[in-house]
Amino acid sequence: MSISRISPDVHFESLFAENPQGVGASDCAGNLVAVNDALCAMSGYAREELLGRHLRSFAPEEGAQIVERSLTETMLGRSLTFDFNAIHRSGAVTEVFVTTLPMYRDHVVDGIYFIFQDLSDRKAAKRLIAEQAQELHDRNRGFRSLFQQNPDGVLALDCDGTILDVNDACLRIGNYPRDAVVGRSYKDFLAGAEIARTSSFFERGLAGESVSSEIGSASIDGQPRTCVATMIPQFSDGRVVGIYAVIQDITQRKKDQLRVETQSQRIRELYLMATSGNYSDSHVMTTLMMGCRLLRMDVAAIIDYTPDRPVVEARFEVDSSGSDDGIELLALAQAVLDSREVGGARYGAVIGEVLTVAGERYGVLLFASRQGRGTEIEETDRDLVALMAALLGGALERRRARADLRTLAYFDTLTGLPNRVMFQERVRDAIENAQSQFCRVAVLFFDLDRFKDINDTLGHAHGDHLLQLVANRLLSVVGDQATVARTGGDEFIVLLPDCDGMESIRVVAERLLHAIDDPYQLDDYEQFITASIGIAVYPEDGKTDLALIKNADIAMYRAKDRGRNAYQFYTPTLEAPIQMRLSQEKLLRRALELDEFRVYYQPEVRLSSGAVVGLEALVRWHHPKSGIIYPGQFIPSAEISGLIVQLGDWVLRTAARQTHEWHKHIPGLRLAVNLSARQFHQPDLRSRIAQALEQADFDPSHLELEITETVAMSEAAQTVAIMRDLKESGMHIAVDDFGTGYSSLSYLRHFPLDVLKIDQSFVAGIGTEPNDETIVKTVIAMAHSLGLEVVAEGVETQAQFDFLREHDCDRAQGYFISAAVPADAADAFLTASAQGLRS
Repeated sequence: MSISRISPDVHFESLFAENPQGVGASDCAGNLVAVNDALCAMSGYAREELLGRHLRSFAPEEGAQIVERSLTETMLGRSLTFDFNAIHRSGAVTEVFVTTLPMYRDHVVDGIYFIFQDLSDRKAAKRLIAEQAQELHDRNRGFRSLFQQNPDGVLALDCDGTILDVNDACLRIGNYPRDAVVGRSYKDFLAGAEIARTSSFFERGLAGESVSSEIGSASIDGQPRTCVATMIPQFSDGRVVGIYAVIQDITQRKKDQLRVETQSQRIRELYLMATSGNYSDSHVMTTLMMGCRLLRMDVAAIIDYTPDRPVVEARFEVDSSGSDDGIELLALAQAVLDSREVGGARYGAVIGEVLTVAGERYGVLLFASRQGRGTEIEETDRDLVALMAALLGGALERRRARADLRTLAYFDTLTGLPNRVMFQERVRDAIENAQSQFCRVAVLFFDLDRFKDINDTLGHAHGDHLLQLVANRLLSVVGDQATVARTGGDEFIVLLPDCDGMESIRVVAERLLHAIDDPYQLDDYEQFITASIGIAVYPEDGKTDLALIKNADIAMYRAKDRGRNAYQFYTPTLEAPIQMRLSQEKLLRRALELDEFRVYYQPEVRLSSGAVVGLEALVRWHHPKSGIIYPGQFIPSAEISGLIVQLGDWVLRTAARQTHEWHKHIPGLRLAVNLSARQFHQPDLRSRIAQALEQADFDPSHLELEITETVAMSEAAQTVAIMRDLKESGMHIAVDDFGTGYSSLSYLRHFPLDVLKIDQSFVAGIGTEPNDETIVKTVIAMAHSLGLEVVAEGVETQAQFDFLREHDCDRAQGYFISAAVPADAADAFLTASAQGLRS
């Protein structure tokens, strides 16, 4: 681009060339494309040396950014003025006042005009005036004393606003050093609209008028200050030659005034709060909102700090864009309760007060401002929060009393779901509606499968948490179209009003089952659980709420008997087996009380020598009328009812005492005892076993605990921990019925096992089923490679016995050796076996 491209007319060319100020033009990048003679003289460079150079090359390093910023803004169409120190060709620094103007071509900014004004003379003149003022100050000591010792701040200003002098009181207002004030414009200490407003009062002072105004400024550290400035004109020979500005700092006065007004407002608000008879959620939220306004805070919260379950009960935010999940608010509340210093990463100013309800600690009332807002907390603020906490405590107490009455009457306290009372009311309402609409009503009765095992192994806190998660999942499936209630324990019940038909009920039941059996995260545990559902439908299965609930309960038990994790519709035929099972449970309890159970013993022999090395303890029920009842007929009922734990303890104690007597004749005889799933997952399993062994004076190293592979694989991580705990006591662990479940030897190597028992279904095929023989040989070889002893169950023939011995099976038991027999018969067998070996 050249001067010819600019195409000025004759008048513009004369204005450009003959201007006494330095004038230049640049392209869009800031490179000079035209300069006049005045600019060449001002800079000391020839025209050829200036053309093509960038303006920033004439600025010191600290001024280059000013130049770049000004060029950028001018290219956006803005005209700017700024000062900077330009470097003369000789290396001297010249103070220059620059004006930039956008140059348009076809309505688009195509370059920049620069006008340069040398300020050296003006600056020198200002400094001379300042020096003369200082001399005048020295000659007029009386005036100087009035100026310097004045308790108010005093500024001496030139007519252009330059500060010629300042007293110490004025410096103290902003904590500025003198050399940072003298020689600068008063505008440098103002910002925004304050500059224009104060300038208008300054101009009135130059016109000879004394005028006062309240202005806002800031101290050197950025703290806001409020002052009253009085402009007093300084006359000489009848004309104004300067301005004295008297400054009074009223910052504290304004704060005190605001504090008084705030306290008055607070008293009015608190009076309304205290006299209100409304204790609803909206009233509580209004109180939090009022507190934020009075305290100038961003967030207010009521933290219910119930032990082990803290929660943000109510919360108000001035601006929810920075909302978090409440974790930090809970931490702040804990700090208040612990009387520690309150602070947080997200929040700056924080103030909290403990809430008490009915004389007991309830939680914390918290107010906080976002980080960086700089809200200052004063003692009166703490008094306000303490009073608000007291008033809110009273309101919460009244609200809690009313809510507790309704909650106790209609809601489950753990999950918040309706309880049986409310559920029955809703069933009655649904039946009444169905009678007029000619539709069906379905009741789905839930029971979580093996929930007691979770309570026993993980603890009731985790069990309660799981119940809450299950409740949430049920609600998520049925939504607002149904009622979900908890009737107690691990039982839930769902009401489906206005059902279209049986198929729609099936769909809902299947969706509920799928929702429940997804894994649950309980701290570090991934827990699985299933449910059994019984379904009763109005009007087919009952015409009252009680009938529907009872029949759904009966159907649920049938679903459990069929293998769990299923649903079952009610039919009248379902009641008979349930009544039978309940009756059997009563008989089992009575049998325990009357000592009707007996321990039978089945010997185990070492195949290599034929010696008896162990006995498996098995239980039989000697019914006074029915005779001997085998475990398969009563163990399922004992397992469901929980009696299996009491029965298992009795078997262990009895068998341990008997085996201790046999140890006197056959040292080292090992006792094998089965553990059911419910027994295995008892949290005090080890202590129960230890107590039984101690009572029998039985060495734990002679005890072999058998669990099925199904039990072992159901909760693998917990199984490993339980096994290790038992082995620390010296006991041996065996996996029973291997091959009937879904495990593999490669997986079982992770368990701390000692013995693997091959299920009799594989042993039975020896001699007739080549595949079974291959499986048995493979299991023996792989078990030995893992360091496990192998026991074959159900050995009934000589051929089976010889095959197992030939392929290095360690031990065997079965009818070929001996059936399970009472203690006296087992004693005779052991004696005969010992004599046979000795002979």
